[in-house]
Amino acid sequence: MWRITDQLEGREFRTQFGRAMDELGIKIIKAYSPQAKVRIERVWGTFQDRLISELRLKDIKNRDEANEFLPVFLKDFNRKFCKKPGKQIAAFKKSPPVKELDRILCLKEPRTVSKDHTIKFHGLLL
Repeated sequence: MWRITDQLEGREFRTQFGRAMDELGIKIIKAYSPQAKVRIERVWGTFQDRLISELRLKDIKNRDEANEFLPVFLKDFNRKFCKKPGKQIAAFKKSPPVKELDRILCLKEPRTVSKDHTIKFHGLLL
């Protein structure tokens, strides 16, 4: 929860997901611009329209057949619409050890220990 003290100190509210990505060193790129939103909507629209039509044309009627056809469809789709990236650099990092991931990929809530060694958490006194 974003507290007024955080806002006054200029700290940005982060979700648990945002905090975990920061700890993993992953930068989240948000699609605030209308252009970015339109691009992804266009792709999803294409999949929802074109893929359904392709499944119908191939007389595919169940999930197993659709899963077999999907790699063929994606290969053709990528051949037609894919563009090479401007920079040919690897964007992947090595995954941290499992112990580290367990420490990062969890819920964290900042709390203060009172003088009587108790903690308040969502209305509970622990």
